[in-house]
Amino acid sequence: MSDSERAQQVKDRIRRHLEVFGAAEWKAVRVQCPEISDATFWRYIKAVREEGNKNEDHDGSPHGPDPMPDNDVPRLGAFPAFYNPLQKARLYEGLLADAEALRAHAVDRRGKITNARLFEKSILLRERLLSQLAEMMQFFQDQEAVKLICDEVIEMTEDLPEEHRLKLLTRLNEHQQRRLAAPES
Repeated sequence: MSDSERAQQVKDRIRRHLEVFGAAEWKAVRVQCPEISDATFWRYIKAVREEGNKNEDHDGSPHGPDPMPDNDVPRLGAFPAFYNPLQKARLYEGLLADAEALRAHAVDRRGKITNARLFEKSILLRERLLSQLAEMMQFFQDQEAVKLICDEVIEMTEDLPEEHRLKLLTRLNEHQQRRLAAPES
C-alpha cells in the first residue's frame, strides 16, 4: 500500500470519527494507525477539518443553512435563540480533548513533564473550561428553579378565569424571555 493510499485511509477514519464522535476520543483512531507519528496524525486531523469547513462553505451557501442535528430536540422556549445547550456541550468536549492533547504532548510516556510551558497552558485551559462548565451548570440550575416557580404559579392560578390566567402566564413568559435575553452585568 502506498503512502498516499494509507494517508487517505487514515483521513477517512478521521472523517468517520468526526461525524460520529466529534472532536473527542481520539485514542480509538490513534490506535488504529500506530505507524504514523503524532505530528502527522494531528496534521491529518487539521486537513480533514479544513476540508470539512471548505465543503460546508460551498454546499451551504446556495440553498441556505442545512438543518443542524440539534433541530430534532424540542425547544421549550426556556433558552434564548442564541443558546443551544447541545452545541455548547459538544464545543466543551472538543476543547477539553484539545486540552488533554496539549497535556499529552507536554509529558513523556512515564508522565515526566518535558515541556513546562505547554503543560502550564493545558492546566490553564482545563481550569478555564471547568469554570465555564460550572457557570453553565449554574445556568441550568437557575432554569430549573424558575421552572419550579412557574409550575407553582400555574397550580395556584387554576382557580382564576381562563382569560386572567392566560394573561398572567403570558406576562410571566415575556418577563422570562427578557431576563434570558438580557446580557449579564
